[in-house]
Amino acid sequence: MALRARPGKCLPFLLAVMCLLLALPLSAGRASVHGKVIDEQGAPIVGAVVGTTISCCPPKTNTSKTDGRGQFYLDNHGSILRIRAESFEPQSLVLKNDHLDVQVTLHPELNKLHPPECGRSTRGERLLGWGWGLHFSVPDHGIHVSGGDVDVDYKVYGIRLKRGGRVLELWFGPTAFTAEPDDQQLVKSVEFSQRDIFNSKDEAIGLDSRGHTLDGRLWRRMGLIMSGAKYDGALPEESTVFDRIVDSACFVSRSPIPH
Repeated sequence: MALRARPGKCLPFLLAVMCLLLALPLSAGRASVHGKVIDEQGAPIVGAVVGTTISCCPPKTNTSKTDGRGQFYLDNHGSILRIRAESFEPQSLVLKNDHLDVQVTLHPELNKLHPPECGRSTRGERLLGWGWGLHFSVPDHGIHVSGGDVDVDYKVYGIRLKRGGRVLELWFGPTAFTAEPDDQQLVKSVEFSQRDIFNSKDEAIGLDSRGHTLDGRLWRRMGLIMSGAKYDGALPEESTVFDRIVDSACFVSRSPIPH
């Protein structure tokens, strides 16, 4: 079944190497895929970027742009087809056949995420971050926070409920994070959604993705290339707390990485 997701003003199709190692059996190159990208009125969308990851490691992508008739062709594809076009919500499709002819309808991008500029921390919370990019407000009570030490050029915090369970990871550093979920994350999901993260100039700079698997476990991955948050396999009560932290994201636009 093809699943629909949200955002991307032509976001780069980058995947974390570790995630790709896990997803390799699913992302191995396959035969060709072609199709057409249209809008809600059935008109072709010209210049939409269609991409897929075909090998690992390092990751290798295969991309194409739609022509004047909205058509595209890829001579090789992986498990996921990602379609991005400016001013439209993206689509991410799970591909299960070797020879495919697909038609994709893109929808206007209405669910934009604009993190505010960071200010002072709210009482009872502390702001976690490092340098410029996204920072997150974390409660002082009810959770356990670990990590936060600098490792070369990045730092990571682990956040879990005090009774244990899954971990929310907060990543910070110049190349610490990849916003795109890996192929396997989307393939194993019963449902998922995505939306763009925009800066104050209304430029798409990141991605917020979430979904759930057949067993009811939830996952989320939100961020930019230099900062972000992610969790996987969380129970509903865990995801409620984690999402509150992720949704608190604010943006530091100019602050050098401290040494």
